[in-house]
Amino acid sequence: MNAKCKKFLTMLLLVCVSIGAAGCSAYSNQRYYERAQLMMGSGEYAEAAELFHQLGEYEDSAEYTLYAAALDALQRGKIELARANLLEIAPFKSADRYLRYLDALDAENEGELDSALDIYVSLGSFEDCAERAQTLEAAIPEQAIRQGRQMMSQGDYEGARDLFLSLNGYGQSRALSDACTAAIARKAYLAAEDLLGAGDYLGAMNAFAAMGDTLDAAHRAEECRSLLLKQAEEAFQAKRRMRWMNSSNRFRRTRRLRKFGRRWRRNSA
Repeated sequence: MNAKCKKFLTMLLLVCVSIGAAGCSAYSNQRYYERAQLMMGSGEYAEAAELFHQLGEYEDSAEYTLYAAALDALQRGKIELARANLLEIAPFKSADRYLRYLDALDAENEGELDSALDIYVSLGSFEDCAERAQTLEAAIPEQAIRQGRQMMSQGDYEGARDLFLSLNGYGQSRALSDACTAAIARKAYLAAEDLLGAGDYLGAMNAFAAMGDTLDAAHRAEECRSLLLKQAEEAFQAKRRMRWMNSSNRFRRTRRLRKFGRRWRRNSA
């Protein structure tokens, strides 16, 4: 049956429902209800919604009117209209599952692929959830690679490396993780060099030592240790000279006092 025939039949049924016993007594409300159910099953949601609407309060026609209208809106990509109708009738039929499905679609459209995947997986074989989940399982690692590269460009090598490591060797993730490790080492090396340049030998030694065998950090740590020992020796010698000078000054002051005392005694005699 082509689309024109289907539309004509639907219109005929609507007219019959409207005039009831006045001209179409052959069709009972039950038969119209069953026809609307068949339209639902074949995906003719707009026509089913119209027919259920004409049936008024018969059975659960009022709920089916909104349910069919919601599925028609979803079919036409009108997500918010579908959501509004489903919220009016939940938990009628599969309204709750459709609402979760709409949440997954929103999450996917906003780039929250992990959240969308979780919902699709939880919905199992409902609608096209299985296919969408499979698509996202392939798309999520690629999104993570792009996100990691962006983090690298912003200097967040630690965060990018953690992200790449979470991908368990997918694609270029291992090579990118190694690149992040090298960048982190260079950053730490330069920071240690700054400490060394500022004369903070202890801080520089600890910074180089924390890098292990990366670059020539172990050698630089030993250099800092030597400078630190030299600095300590110089400080010790300076303190020793200061003590000697203080001692010498006290000795000279004592001699002067003694001389002054002898002169005073002679003058007093």
